[in-house]
Amino acid sequence: MAVNSGRGRPVTGVSATISDVAEAAGVSRQTVSNVLNAPHRVRPTTRERVEQVIAELGYHPNRVARSLRASSPG
Repeated sequence: MAVNSGRGRPVTGVSATISDVAEAAGVSRQTVSNVLNAPHRVRPTTRERVEQVIAELGYHPNRVARSLRASSPG
């Protein structure tokens, strides 16, 4: 069953990506990253909008991708 958040593409069994959140919220991927990792860098209204889209899309960071990034050299 697909659920449409009213923004961006419908949500299916596939996990939402940071790009999906950014597109649906009308912000950059970096802004989504800042909301997740450095919320003090984002205006409160923007942060709230991104957090709402994160909740609507059911986004959660991919642990495998995060561990790969953390262990990559340089």
